[in-house]
Amino acid sequence: MKKIFLVLVTALLIITVVGCSSATKKQYVGSPDWTSRFIVWDGKLYSFDLKTTAEIEKELGTVEEISNEKSHKFTSDVYSNHFEVGTKVYKVRNVETDVAIAAELDGFFYEGKYAGDYVEK
Repeated sequence: MKKIFLVLVTALLIITVVGCSSATKKQYVGSPDWTSRFIVWDGKLYSFDLKTTAEIEKELGTVEEISNEKSHKFTSDVYSNHFEVGTKVYKVRNVETDVAIAAELDGFFYEGKYAGDYVEK
């Protein structure tokens, strides 16, 4: 009985330590390519190849921060390594945001494909 209790307590401690330590740094769960164009919105990374779309539904937000340096620590909710601050981000018509979003640039709407989550780690 003591061995079972000890095993359960040890397992609980390991789960607690691993669970708590995984929420300290941000990390891409997709594979971000800093040479490509991307936007992070709602904790998700979207990669843009500048394919246009005319089908948008509603505005989701605005790029609040831009940097092309890997070491930059973003502090805003919507940011990019290419699209300027103020760029509007939209939902693509009939496409869920876990598949794609759109960004407006020079009067055109460009589609960005979901590439992975940006999670606290």
